[in-house]
Amino acid sequence: MQARAASLLCCLLACLCAPASAGSLSSLGREIERAAEEGQDRELRRLVGELVKHDDEDVVDVLLELGTEHPRDYPYRLARYHLAKSLQPAALAKLHEEAREARKLPERLLAVDACAARSDAGSTRALVAALGDDEEPILRIAARAAGARRLVPAVAPLIELYARLSEDERGPSVLERDVQAALLAITGEQFRSAIEWRSFWAARGEGFVPPSGERKELRATRIRPRFFGSEVISNRVVFVIDVSGSMRYSDRLERVKVQLRKLIDELPEEARFQLIAYSGVTVGGRLPPGAPREGPLPEKIDGKRWIASSSRALRRARERNKERATKWLAQLKPWGSTFTSEALLHAFEVKDVDQVVLLSDGRPEEYHRVTGKMLSEAAVLRRVASMNRFRQLRVDTIGLGGRGDAFLKAVAKLTGGTFVPIQ
Repeated sequence: MQARAASLLCCLLACLCAPASAGSLSSLGREIERAAEEGQDRELRRLVGELVKHDDEDVVDVLLELGTEHPRDYPYRLARYHLAKSLQPAALAKLHEEAREARKLPERLLAVDACAARSDAGSTRALVAALGDDEEPILRIAARAAGARRLVPAVAPLIELYARLSEDERGPSVLERDVQAALLAITGEQFRSAIEWRSFWAARGEGFVPPSGERKELRATRIRPRFFGSEVISNRVVFVIDVSGSMRYSDRLERVKVQLRKLIDELPEEARFQLIAYSGVTVGGRLPPGAPREGPLPEKIDGKRWIASSSRALRRARERNKERATKWLAQLKPWGSTFTSEALLHAFEVKDVDQVVLLSDGRPEEYHRVTGKMLSEAAVLRRVASMNRFRQLRVDTIGLGGRGDAFLKAVAKLTGGTFVPIQ
C-alpha cells in the first residue's frame, strides 16, 4: 500500500513539474498579445507572471516579442524585468543564445539589455560577447554595463573596440567616450591609444583585480568644443532648441543664439551638425483637429510650422555650412507651446546622429493624441524612453532658467547624458 501511494505521489509530482505543452504556451502568448494591444497592464502583468513559471525556450520568444513589437514603454520594461529576474534554466540558456544570435536588432538589443542586469556567468559571457557586435546601440549598452559592473573579462574586447573606434573616420563619438569610461572604471587607468592599452593589459591582465573605492573621473583626451560649459562629445550632433513663447523672457533665446554662434564657429571641419528649432501648436488647450493619432507630428499643424531645421541632414562644419546655420539661427523668434518629446523624435530620426543636445526653459506641454488631455511630465518621459529604447542615444540637456529643470535633469539621466542649469 505504501509503495503504491509513493508511486502515485511520484506521478503527481511529475505531472506538476512537467513542462507546459506547446499548445498551452501558445495560448498564453496570444492572451499576452491581446492584453498588450488593449493596454490592459494589470492583466498583462498577471499573464507574464504565469508565463515565466514555465521552463521552456518559447518563454523567451514571447517576452522578446512583447518587448519589441509594442510602441508603449511598459511592455518593454515588463519584458526586460522578467528576462532579467525570472527565467528558469532552459529559458535562461535561450536568452543567452538570443543575445548573441537574434537576427532582429530590437530583439538582440533587449536580450543584451536583460543580460546586463543579470549576474550569472552565462549572462556575463553574453554581455562580453556583445562588445563584438556591429550595432552601436548594443555596443553602448554592453560598454556601459561592463563599466558599471567592473567586468574584468570585458577589458580585452573593450580595448579592441577602442582600437576600432579610434580609427573611425567619423571622429570622436559617444561610444568611444563610453568605452574609455568603462576601461577606467574596471582598471583605474586611462591611456590615449589602443597600443598603450594592449601593452598595459598584456603585463597586468592575468589575475587582475579591479580597484576598490571611489571611481576616478574620466579626463578629456581630446580638445572638444563647449556649449554653456557642457562638452560636445561627438562629431555627429543635433542641437534641439526650444523657441516657445517663454523663451522671450530674460532674453533666453538671444543668449542661446550668442552661445550657438560661438560653438558653430569652434566646431572642427570634420564634425557634422544640425540645428532643430521647435515650439508647438494648440487650439483651446488641445491639439488642433486633424492631428494624427500616432507617429511623428507633421511639421505644420493648423497651417503653422512648429518645427524647423537648419538643414535636411547632418552637415559638415565647413565655413559655408556654418554661415548658413548662423543665418538660419538669427531669424528664429519665440512663440507657441513646447512639444519637447515630438522634437526629440525628429532629432532621433536624423541619419547617423550620435549625440543630441536639448536646450529648453520649460516643462513640456504635450497632449494625448486620442483623449486630448495634457500629458504629465512622467508620461512624456515614458514616451522619450520608448522612442529611444532601440537607439540608445545620449541626450545632454541645458536648462535656461525656467520651470523645466527637473524634467530636463530626468531626460539626461534617462539617456546617460548630463544636465547643465543656466541662470
